[in-house]
Amino acid sequence: MSRRINDFTTLFIVPLMILVVMLAGTTMSLLQHAAELLLLIILAIGIYSYRLTRAEIILLITFCFAQTGSFFVNDLSIFLLNAKQFGLGILSLIYFRRNAKGSVFLSAAVVVCIFLVFFESLTGAFPFDIRPILSTMRDSYGSRAIGLFLNYHYTSFFLGIFFVGYTIRRRAYFIDFLSLWFISVKTNVIGYALQKIFSFAQKRIKFLQSTKAVVLLAIGCIIFLITSVLAILELFKEYNYGYNSAYVVLTQFVDPRSYLQAFYIFPTDVVKYLGEVALFDYPELTDVSFSDHGSELSIVRFLVQGGVFLAASFLYNVFKNFTRFRVFIFISLFHYSFILSPLIVYVMSVYEFEGEHEMERELRLQQASI
Repeated sequence: MSRRINDFTTLFIVPLMILVVMLAGTTMSLLQHAAELLLLIILAIGIYSYRLTRAEIILLITFCFAQTGSFFVNDLSIFLLNAKQFGLGILSLIYFRRNAKGSVFLSAAVVVCIFLVFFESLTGAFPFDIRPILSTMRDSYGSRAIGLFLNYHYTSFFLGIFFVGYTIRRRAYFIDFLSLWFISVKTNVIGYALQKIFSFAQKRIKFLQSTKAVVLLAIGCIIFLITSVLAILELFKEYNYGYNSAYVVLTQFVDPRSYLQAFYIFPTDVVKYLGEVALFDYPELTDVSFSDHGSELSIVRFLVQGGVFLAASFLYNVFKNFTRFRVFIFISLFHYSFILSPLIVYVMSVYEFEGEHEMERELRLQQASI
């Protein structure tokens, strides 16, 4: 039975998840919603017979509580959007925790994605003109490599997550750093480098292998980052570097209002929130192109779109389950993070539980031989 579920996952669910992400960057939204609905139904049916952990039960109860409140306080479209995104993330977390297996479709997606990143970076354009079907990346087409998923933020995050897992046991021969550098999403480049450094140190320093040590280290890093960022912002102003994306992210990162005003018990309209209050009292930012995007911090988006309790519960489960990806995920929360994406959850599960699933398969083979 378990083998059939894994075969179904690798042959059908994985290509479906890849299709969903590709469609998200195009004007074919109706087809995207249909594929997401099909994926949601499959994952819900898939976890029906599972024995859930306490943390997973609490997560599902929190989700039901948050969406019940959202139904009464939001428009139907906002309720459905928030429920869909967090629902897919939660169901993926539970399903792939037990059914993660490498797929030829994943390998093909990675190869094509890397090829497109290198091709676009060297030629300055996609292999063929796709602007007529682009949605989110139409205005920035040609400025960065958008890759297979037609979105440079998602492509960078996907490759970062993949290479974190892949290089646990194998070498990437600098293809990993080159790919991320060509796409040039700075938080993912920094997050990947810090993840590699931390993983290297953790194998050699026993102190870093405890959860308490990791928490203390994270708190120390946050304090250090805040003090460093304040100094960097002063340099931006002193040398007139301009209000680019880095300035916007750093400004919002150190301002406590970015987080305090995002605390909602129930999910709310993230688009309306970001447009109205995310930039707060930054008059110097009102004339730049980032003003209509609101907050660029994913942690803020999670708090608004899920509510504080659901966001906290989901992030707790992510950090608890995916220990090999913690640093990369943590850094990504302060820009664009895609940990709600089923494809991202699947990739992390493949490499996080790779050894565990191999042991389970060996045990089943031994029992069958007896």
